Amino acid sequence: MAAPRKAREALSKSGGTIRDARDELQMTGQEFADLGRYSADHIRGLETQGKRCSQTFIDTYRSVAETVKREEVKAVLTDMVTELQKIRDCETAAIDRRRGVEGKRRKRARIGADARPLGGQWTGIWQTSRENKHAAVIETVTIQAPKPRQLEMMNLSDSRWLDLPGGSDNGAAPEPRHFRWKARCEINIENWIWGRFESLSSVRAAGLVWLKVDNFQEVIAGNWMGISADSEQTYGILVLHRSEELALRRFEVERNAHPGLPVTPIRSGTPISH
Repeated sequence: MAAPRKAREALSKSGGTIRDARDELQMTGQEFADLGRYSADHIRGLETQGKRCSQTFIDTYRSVAETVKREEVKAVLTDMVTELQKIRDCETAAIDRRRGVEGKRRKRARIGADARPLGGQWTGIWQTSRENKHAAVIETVTIQAPKPRQLEMMNLSDSRWLDLPGGSDNGAAPEPRHFRWKARCEINIENWIWGRFESLSSVRAAGLVWLKVDNFQEVIAGNWMGISADSEQTYGILVLHRSEELALRRFEVERNAHPGLPVTPIRSGTPISH
């Protein structure tokens, strides 16, 4: 990987610092190299070719400065290694920052550029309304990735109504919800999924989903907007997880974090009971 701009500037400063010290000592390249038991070609490369000044080089000439008997040489070498250490620290920090940014970008790109790892079966929980009360349905959802950045979702079974506190079932076991749907979505490098779902059954319904995939590709959570079981336009929570138990847990987390959902404009003006 090419060195970042700040790092390249630091390398040129290193060569200038070494050359200034050698000129002040009035030494040839070979004489200066002999102090640290380096070759003249190595010194020339540092001065003129922008080669990276290693920590070993700095430590070597620091040791020379500490042991040399001539005070004027000691002073010049001490100043040189102090400056070289500052330059190298700056150079290293610049490269580390660059690598950190690129590493995060590559990680996002790996997930977002290829949706195929998301394929398979998931447990989906939709927040909706039923009889003007808070409700939720749970079902098995399959995800396929026909192309790297495209997703297709479809439910594989009838939905079951969840027994929620204050829900519409009043402790009874309501009938399964016979509703088949299919969604076509896209995913971007930030792991956001957005798309449109539509009914595959006799119920005419459609809507939108916008979801976020977690970094471990275990949870997909977000919102949907479409038709509720009350045949009204609804905006609510949608959670998908590989595990049904963990899907239920995550749904409760999302529901507690957004107590105002679902939002459904009931024609009669009756608010939803939570």
